[in-house]
Amino acid sequence: MDLVNCKVESEKEMPMENIARLYCPDFSSVFGLKFANPFFYENIDSQIWPIFNDFNLPKSTLNLLALRNNENPLFYNRNINSSQLLIELECGNFGIGLAQAIEISNDYGIPNELVLEVCSKVKPLYPILSINLNLDPKLIIEELKNDISKAQKFNKDISAVVIYPGYLNLDFSENVNMNKVIEFLNNNKIPLKIDITDLHLPFFNPQNLIPEKIISFINKIRSKKMELPIIISGVNPYLNISIYSEYLKWDKNIFLELNHRSIGGTTPKAYFNHIFSIPGFINNWWYRIMFGSGTPTLEPSQLTRGLIEATEHLNFTYKNLLRTWGLRNGWRIFPILNCYLKNSNKEEQLSQFHNSITLKYEKKSSQLNNSADKNQILISYDILIQSFSITQLISIQSVIEKIFQDVRNDHPDFQDGLLIIKTYHTTNSIIMNEHELGNYLQLHYYFSEKTAQNADETLHTVAADEFRADFNFSDHLLALNYGERSVTYPIRNGKLIKGSREHLYCMITFGPRIVKTSVDFLLNRI
Repeated sequence: MDLVNCKVESEKEMPMENIARLYCPDFSSVFGLKFANPFFYENIDSQIWPIFNDFNLPKSTLNLLALRNNENPLFYNRNINSSQLLIELECGNFGIGLAQAIEISNDYGIPNELVLEVCSKVKPLYPILSINLNLDPKLIIEELKNDISKAQKFNKDISAVVIYPGYLNLDFSENVNMNKVIEFLNNNKIPLKIDITDLHLPFFNPQNLIPEKIISFINKIRSKKMELPIIISGVNPYLNISIYSEYLKWDKNIFLELNHRSIGGTTPKAYFNHIFSIPGFINNWWYRIMFGSGTPTLEPSQLTRGLIEATEHLNFTYKNLLRTWGLRNGWRIFPILNCYLKNSNKEEQLSQFHNSITLKYEKKSSQLNNSADKNQILISYDILIQSFSITQLISIQSVIEKIFQDVRNDHPDFQDGLLIIKTYHTTNSIIMNEHELGNYLQLHYYFSEKTAQNADETLHTVAADEFRADFNFSDHLLALNYGERSVTYPIRNGKLIKGSREHLYCMITFGPRIVKTSVDFLLNRI
């Protein structure tokens, strides 16, 4: 191989997330300002067994590790300490891990007390508590309240509460105790995780894991108008994932956790390849999947490796969405955000970022024309738009509506006229289109991929008059072919005349940068 002259595609030279970050959309119009830039948040390993040799393990956990089948452990666990865990998380590019309890038997398991102890001493870990539905519901809820208080004492919040229906000797979907727990979780905004993995432990009850029964249980929760986030973990990728992904795709508060435990005889890459090849899966679930390594059973680094390899062949949109949100979706449902920001001293940094990207506008002038009867007025504004990626399609609809309302309040007698929106920059465009989640993101990534094209063989790479390299011909071509330099709306009887699905964006390239867009109102007095 010619190591001197070999040419490697630029994307392959960069780590997994770099390209995704460089062309990251502004998600504020999708998930709110808090999640405008998902790369502000670290990757989450959503399932870790907190069994480490530098902690004193309780009897039930020792019993769990002692379970054997022909001398082979039923619950395989690598012998590592919590410091080694931190090394493994760093290697896999995880900043946060969720330590999960198993309380399914008095004889074996991982009790909540151990989970809380480990999370109190290992900074990146946050607890997922387990409940035993065989207990009285008042006792279950009382214990949850106590454990929540314990976690708050060491500045952690409970991430979720997990149940293992496959290890209940009762029909959990009809269980009265479960109904009361659900109500408690919903009122306290704590997600429910339903772990349906066959852990190969004693007293397994497969009847509770029939997909139709799980889906029926979820439908009962929704019939009570509860929007409780529910995570289904351990879905078998070869048997029933298509059932769950198809029947639950309409419920935006259902998440699927993909984890190593359900691989069985294949590699992480092949496991993810199979799931991502299911028709419609990426389209419907990219923002509702999460990934758990199950360490110390398996390694976080192998999860990351599998995700990188499985997304490499995907198209630009799918690849970047999965690499952006796949390991971060948990931030939008797990109630750990405030604790994380406080513990990591990121509150001020996030506030400054949000202030920087919040759309701002300033009034330039307001003047009456035709001074004889003063029946026409021209009002001018500038919008300041800060992009934070190389190419971004940024919604400006809300700020246009806010300015329009200000004008209406200040000049109620001027009811008819025109609204003119114009960009000052040759590489920007005003775009009018539908603001549906998939449509918006597809447009963004379509434009981003256009601007990411190689500029080596274009003439616009000469030394520019500003004494700097100029190599953004693709940006100029994009602005020429897509969108408009200006957009005009009629105003009649004090109302902006627009289609019900029309939404205004500004396409900004060659960023991050601040750009100005002019907003002018030419109004007539009625």
